[in-house]
Amino acid sequence: MKLFFYLPIYYTFYTRLINKKSRVAWCFTYLFPVFLTIYDLRANLWESIFVGALCCLATYSIYEYGYIINDAVLIKKEINPTLRLTAHEITYANNHRVLIFLFRIFCLFLLVASSIYFDEKLGYSLFFSCACIFILYYFYNRIRSRWNIPLYSLLVFFRYFGSISLLVEPTQNIILWLLYPLCVTIEFCKKDKYGFKSLTLIHSVDKFRALYYSLILFTWITFYHGALPLFSWLLIYFFIYRFSSLLVFDFYRK
Repeated sequence: MKLFFYLPIYYTFYTRLINKKSRVAWCFTYLFPVFLTIYDLRANLWESIFVGALCCLATYSIYEYGYIINDAVLIKKEINPTLRLTAHEITYANNHRVLIFLFRIFCLFLLVASSIYFDEKLGYSLFFSCACIFILYYFYNRIRSRWNIPLYSLLVFFRYFGSISLLVEPTQNIILWLLYPLCVTIEFCKKDKYGFKSLTLIHSVDKFRALYYSLILFTWITFYHGALPLFSWLLIYFFIYRFSSLLVFDFYRK
């Protein structure tokens, strides 16, 4: 049995986060923001860490199944696919696809049930988010056009903030979307197959990210006068993180 097909987050580390740099970046850009959103709701550090871990594992239980389908099944329909698995692993995934799916659904059920036990509202929001991810990935993995862009953006949103999406106002969900999913969606649009030639002007991803958060922060300070501490702290965090990443990148490049 190849455990990375079954255990939540293991597959991501095996196929996407394959070096220390990407894994550290994942902790800063995913784990910390997710735990911060949970902490804002619960105001208890250790409970937030525990419930946040449940949310992350549940989300990746279903999110990674989309990865697996893309990496093992849909690559057969592409001319120049990105190969993240060996031929033997692809064969295994195709032969055991039902078992992989059922095991991940079982894990998802346990994790969501545990989340509902500790925080009922958050647990149901997590269930809603995971259901949306499954539906979105169903269409995302079957479409090869610009429609992939909004689907991708929604997938990123639910992966990051889906667990609280039903617990905040619609306008706050839009703000959360601006804080991270929109930025990576713009980067996603750079792919040649989508034909947005103007985005090829973005030569440095690090500089673009620093500029993006500078503009968002400037807009936030200029036009917003309410009290939304979660969004303010997340924005400041991403702003500092992206500028720090840019400075570190430039330092090592020299």
